[in-house]
Amino acid sequence: MKIEAMLEPRREATAHVHKAGYAKRSTKKKKKICRRAKKRAPTILQDLYVSCTEVFKGPGTVPLHHDVKRLCYILDNMKPEDLWLSGEHPFFNPRAEVTGTPGVTYTVIHKCDNFSLFIFFLPATAVIPLHNHPGMTVFSKLLLGRMHVRSYDWVDPPPADELDSPARPRLANRKADNGETGLKKEEGDCHAWLEEIMVPENSLMTGVEYSGPQVDKSSR
Repeated sequence: MKIEAMLEPRREATAHVHKAGYAKRSTKKKKKICRRAKKRAPTILQDLYVSCTEVFKGPGTVPLHHDVKRLCYILDNMKPEDLWLSGEHPFFNPRAEVTGTPGVTYTVIHKCDNFSLFIFFLPATAVIPLHNHPGMTVFSKLLLGRMHVRSYDWVDPPPADELDSPARPRLANRKADNGETGLKKEEGDCHAWLEEIMVPENSLMTGVEYSGPQVDKSSR
């Protein structure tokens, strides 16, 4: 589960949202029209959506400390069942046979100009390349399984006049490196030279239609 709030407008591929339809059943005596029940979002998912609408008011929003704690509290208490996910699904079987380079799939719960709610699906041994989120505020939550997470901070942030210049190797300090579900600060002096490159073709992600519980956008 990932929340991405844009500090600068950007474009991304959007996903179509499934809409509830209608089913008709006829008899000899009378005709009935049965409407399918709308897939309501669990309270915690709805709380997350409402909180994001209240925290991220537009591009350039930087959450205050109490807003960060508010969003983290919701994510910390979110469970796979809240998004209709189950660890019993074959996709999440760590013993499943993997051939080639496993791809990463994502789906969009909600997307607007102020923030987006995504779910990423990583099969066993899948890797998301080291990347950055320029001009964005990102909150993440691991819902199922275990993940090795490694992150870096620039030792010296690039000057404003170099943001659009050609990429060159820059020194970064490793801030986290673990194989469990959370993050922990790395002790000692761990540095690396990093250089920005184009995304490899085998690292591109595939978007799929979101079919989980829908958030109520009228309850803002």
